[in-house]
Amino acid sequence: MSSSTYNSSQVVRRARALLYEKWQPRGEPLIVTRGPGRLNLIGEHTDYNHGYVMPVAVDRSVVIAATPREDQRIRVYSEGLDSAAEYTLGREPDDHKPGWIKYLEGVSWVLADLGKSLRGLDAVLYSDVPRGAGLSSSAALEVAWAMALLTATRDHLPPRELALACQRAENEYVGMKCGILDQFASVFGRAQSALLIDCDSLEIEVVPLQGHPISLVVCDTNRPRSLVNSEYNQRRASCEQAARLLGLPSLRPATRETVMAARETLGEENFKRAWHVVTENERVIETAEAFKRGDLEAVGRMISASHRSLRDYYEVSCPELEAMWTATQRAGCYGSRLVGAGFGGAVLALVAEEQVRQFIPQVTASYLESAGRQPNVFAVQIANGAEVVLPSG
Repeated sequence: MSSSTYNSSQVVRRARALLYEKWQPRGEPLIVTRGPGRLNLIGEHTDYNHGYVMPVAVDRSVVIAATPREDQRIRVYSEGLDSAAEYTLGREPDDHKPGWIKYLEGVSWVLADLGKSLRGLDAVLYSDVPRGAGLSSSAALEVAWAMALLTATRDHLPPRELALACQRAENEYVGMKCGILDQFASVFGRAQSALLIDCDSLEIEVVPLQGHPISLVVCDTNRPRSLVNSEYNQRRASCEQAARLLGLPSLRPATRETVMAARETLGEENFKRAWHVVTENERVIETAEAFKRGDLEAVGRMISASHRSLRDYYEVSCPELEAMWTATQRAGCYGSRLVGAGFGGAVLALVAEEQVRQFIPQVTASYLESAGRQPNVFAVQIANGAEVVLPSG
């Protein structure tokens, strides 16, 4: 598995220049934080069902550069969206603000509720995490923002509490009922390793990937996601209903046998959702074991089986994702599957390192021909988790 240590110097310089260009700070201490995006190798839609997931942090990040203010005013400029917004700490949210600011307001709200003293910031967001591609730009933003707010008052949260605070912001403030996968991956990521996370106990096992001759290739369909929040929340509700009908606190303890035996009671839709979750948990554990023994063919089979289950049982695919998945399978890879919530976004392919150069143009051409849409296909490296870049030490 190829990997690299995250080199922050270039993005720090860019973020610092953008900060001074936009807000002309008066020499206050400079704060720079980084929240990496993530890719989930396998374990999709299992985190909020208290199951297993296996993500990595990647070398695409949201970087925040900020300087503290003497008041409670927050001013933020997003370079990628060419949009500025502001809010005041402690005040009621304004629904007319751009959607991305809600993630920042939500983090502020949770930190204040946890008893953290906050102060205003002039800040800029600089990101190379593609939005909507399944790399969880929202979690990267939340984590980087929480660290910036805490650094401004020389405060901190332990890593687990930090991740849970950001998840709570997205659940209770933004209204996206996500599990812990995205925030935990962004906080706890480790270079050259995947994280096997038990979303019930919150235990994390580091699975070394160094030495495996594979690359992670993101194949973004460039199909904007539609109805993600509503469809995502509907599927979560269906899983919760299935667990209640099975007499279980969640789908975590469910087995193939219990779900199959209760198929009529569950109804077809609840059955299909539960079947995906139960079999996906099995695939995560099998994938971790296959990595440990160096069986990349088995890893690929599990990942491709995950895609079929997401398509057929969880029903979160779409024509563009199917066109991309077919393109990756034909181009030759160990395995591939849709990543993220679905309904658009990207396919992740595990590709032999020596095949990447020919794989990318082949997939690009094949998808363009079948879908009539220009994709964005690129390889990523596995990176360490979130950090305060400045002040250092």
